[in-house]
Amino acid sequence: MKIAFITFAMILSLAAQPALAQKQPRHERVYQIKITPMSPPRPAMKYRLVPSALETAAGDGAQLYMIGATQLPSDDAFNNQIDGWLHMESSKLPRQQIDETLNTTPIKYLVRYFSSGARREHCNWENNYKTEGYEALLPHLRSIRDGSRIIALKARLQIADGDYSGALQTLQTGMATSRHLTQNAVLIQQLVSAGVARLMLDDLTEWVGSSNAPNLYWALAELPHPYYDLRETLDQERFALPFSFAPLRHLDEGITVEQWQQVMERLPQMFQWDNGQSEIRRAAQLGPAVLAIRLYPLAKKYFIDRGMAPAKVEAMPVQQALAKFLVESFQEESDEVLKWQALPYWQAQEPMRLAEEAAARARAKGESGPLGWMIPAISTARLRLVLVDRYIASLQCVEGVRAYAAIHNGNLPDSLADLTETPAPLDPVTGQPFVYEVNANVAALTAPAPAGGRGDQGWRFEISIAK
Repeated sequence: MKIAFITFAMILSLAAQPALAQKQPRHERVYQIKITPMSPPRPAMKYRLVPSALETAAGDGAQLYMIGATQLPSDDAFNNQIDGWLHMESSKLPRQQIDETLNTTPIKYLVRYFSSGARREHCNWENNYKTEGYEALLPHLRSIRDGSRIIALKARLQIADGDYSGALQTLQTGMATSRHLTQNAVLIQQLVSAGVARLMLDDLTEWVGSSNAPNLYWALAELPHPYYDLRETLDQERFALPFSFAPLRHLDEGITVEQWQQVMERLPQMFQWDNGQSEIRRAAQLGPAVLAIRLYPLAKKYFIDRGMAPAKVEAMPVQQALAKFLVESFQEESDEVLKWQALPYWQAQEPMRLAEEAAARARAKGESGPLGWMIPAISTARLRLVLVDRYIASLQCVEGVRAYAAIHNGNLPDSLADLTETPAPLDPVTGQPFVYEVNANVAALTAPAPAGGRGDQGWRFEISIAK
């Protein structure tokens, strides 16, 4: 599929979701887990959630994933059925029907090629965003997402059957797929990766509550922290305009009237996604000449307000002033939000939210640049990504509790501080320890709903010892 505008429709829509959540409140998720006390293995890294160096081969996994994805049935009914099964309790799954589905030749090929792709040393999706910008193609996203649901379903059945060795191999495929999606990734691809990772982490919730399941504390601890490195991704977002319009890439060398005309002819189509947020849209609908007339006074004011001498502004060719205004105002406004990505989420979340609110007020007053509305809802997107870190950390805590119980006669720790052999990680959302308390032989490990997030973006593990 094209990233052009589709990406912006999806990312910009993230900003509207908290309002929707207020109309349809969602509650904190509660997971009741009966654990089998279990120490981590020896050697400690016996179990891995991504393939080890010994298990990977040289080469590019992208083609293997895509070959596997061609085996997916194209009808929505099939994918909806898989999704429905993933949301069912394991004990209620229609095993015969699922087994028949997973044992069909196309699905076997899908699993085989995903497994092979996951065990390649790198994955080059040939992201052409730097040359095509908003017209870039991302044909792999939907198929990899849908194929990963098959992987998650297979792992879940293996866990239910007590086939932990097989389940671990399948989970490695899913987690490696998620990691591979972070390579050459634009923001929407990172969000798809988060969805894939969460499928596998949901399976791991089944794992930690299964009888005699191996302890994966060190396997979880070994995963990247943070799981997502957004520096390259957001650098691409920052230069979205030059990537989309080649004449805007070297403005210090100047831009000709003909080159500016090329930009103006394509620019109006971008305003179809502004959801009425930009008054410039009306000018764009009247044609390039009207749009240029509308933008030029704004461009002159922008440069003068930033200290450029009025005479120098007047001497600048009109097309040069307009082009620099579009690019520099967009980068300036996006930087006020994107700069917070350099800090941990718990430290950045509040100033990042305030920066987005300030940008929204500027747009409402007509004080923002003409393309300020295109800045994606980074705070909402980053929350979705950090929730993967949070889920990994909370599962690591549960495995720490299992390890503690194994060497303390099946007793639960009174505090997470008691986990000295398998230390409890901090909550990546708050930067503080997870909330933990024990009452009547049940330990509650709580990750509260994030500020500004939905209720179901928080959860609680109620942990008891299996008898």
